Amino acid sequence: MKKSNSLLALSLSIVLLVGLTGCSRQVKLETGITNSASIKSCSYDTTIYVDASGIKDSSSDTNSVAAGVLSSGKVSFGLSGKILKTADRSKISSNIKLSSGGVSFEIPLYIDSSNTKLDFEMFLGLPDIFKTALGPDFANITNLYLSSKDLETYMKANNSADDYKKFQDSTTKLFDTKTNKNSQVSKDMLATFNSYLVKHKKDIETFQQLDKASKTKNGIYTIKISKDDIKAMAADYFGNAEYFSNFKDSAKNGQDMVSASRKDKTIKVADLDAKTAIADFNKSIDAAKTIDTVATITIEDNYVTKTNIVCKISNTSGNATITVDSKLNDINKVTSIDAPDKISDKTLDIMKLINQNIIK
Repeated sequence: MKKSNSLLALSLSIVLLVGLTGCSRQVKLETGITNSASIKSCSYDTTIYVDASGIKDSSSDTNSVAAGVLSSGKVSFGLSGKILKTADRSKISSNIKLSSGGVSFEIPLYIDSSNTKLDFEMFLGLPDIFKTALGPDFANITNLYLSSKDLETYMKANNSADDYKKFQDSTTKLFDTKTNKNSQVSKDMLATFNSYLVKHKKDIETFQQLDKASKTKNGIYTIKISKDDIKAMAADYFGNAEYFSNFKDSAKNGQDMVSASRKDKTIKVADLDAKTAIADFNKSIDAAKTIDTVATITIEDNYVTKTNIVCKISNTSGNATITVDSKLNDINKVTSIDAPDKISDKTLDIMKLINQNIIK
């Protein structure tokens, strides 16, 4: 009898332990962010809204963070479309919407690019408001077209052999995964952010269950970040020797790209040190009295599907608010994206336009 009671007690303890463990588990924010970074296809809808109507005349306050947003007024910038990635190529379709000062227009965009080399085609829609400004020759044009092939032809014809070689070398470096650190910089920044969340989650992070969905794969996180948090994350990032080295390599690659097509000198980044980078970053941030950011992140099936970010900035010029709303749907379900017709008489090749000296 005693043996039976002991077994029963042990069984109940195990059941209770498993039950409590299951109840305490919840999807990690880092998991949702990391999984979302590896999404191969989706549809998206993002709106960035800037309200700087509270800013006074900031002509004498050019170093202000808020003044850099807008001197006054409200702006809405939207992106909606689809993304499709394969091992070799990436396709993006988007409808860009811009509204400001009572004027609004939409620009369709399509890009098909290689993931391993300079090989792309891009279509940019031409809104009626631009057609009017450009003149009657553009009245029947729907899309502007640009390809890497035409760009390379133009660079070769309009540069010396040495400059064209520099251009080729810079584009090769851009797609060389061993030397190009752009993607690694993004990973490093994400790692810094995730690490900071883990260390300070009690102070800046709260979790809420998503309706009645399982907490192991679903949930809503609210993150509150102050100006001091931003500065601390920047110090962690720039203070990491490996991260900072990748940052400088990425900056140098980008600089090589620019210098290959420009005659003016660019600022060198080779001598940049972490201490100076942190000081310069803090100086730009400290131009604002306060920067308070609240991010609400929804995770469904271990993917971030909704993000709402509200950033309020105040300084001597007044106040500004930046709001970002983003939604992802059809995750890993988009199978194709159709391109506009490049041989249509309503499509104009940008490089041909440049060669004809219509744009100088």
